[in-house]
Amino acid sequence: MPKLYEYFGMVVYFFSREHEPIHVHGKYQDREMSKRKFDIKIIREPVDEKNIEVIDIVRAEYLADYKIHLVFNDGRSHTVDFEPFLRNAKNPAATQYLDMQKFKQFRLAYGNLDWNDYEMCFAIEDLYNNDIEVELSAKDKRTLEKMSQQLLH
Repeated sequence: MPKLYEYFGMVVYFFSREHEPIHVHGKYQDREMSKRKFDIKIIREPVDEKNIEVIDIVRAEYLADYKIHLVFNDGRSHTVDFEPFLRNAKNPAATQYLDMQKFKQFRLAYGNLDWNDYEMCFAIEDLYNNDIEVELSAKDKRTLEKMSQQLLH
């Protein structure tokens, strides 16, 4: 059950081998719901896997402070500074990683950085572009607010 998001006790997660249509589950205290409306296009045509480039992190090395040097499978490498993200984060699930001992406990999982079984992780594209966001987009905030309201009622 990969956790997508947690905010003050509300958890949004999905089951990777569950039925279609694609949906997520939300849980808050003893209430639970699922949401099926997404802007996702499912490709049902055969895909030529030879033309798909999958980017993975093949090596991650802690340097100092909140900096991790990443090496990708296409040879690209750079250092990502997570400190601005962690210092500006409002969610306790993220700010707990200001504790250096916790921050250093990352691992590589399926080609991506992972802290504590996906308690904190980042989109591989953002890490590849060295562009980790501090804030959710306005659209994502509205979606989460709607899901929160549905869970509470």
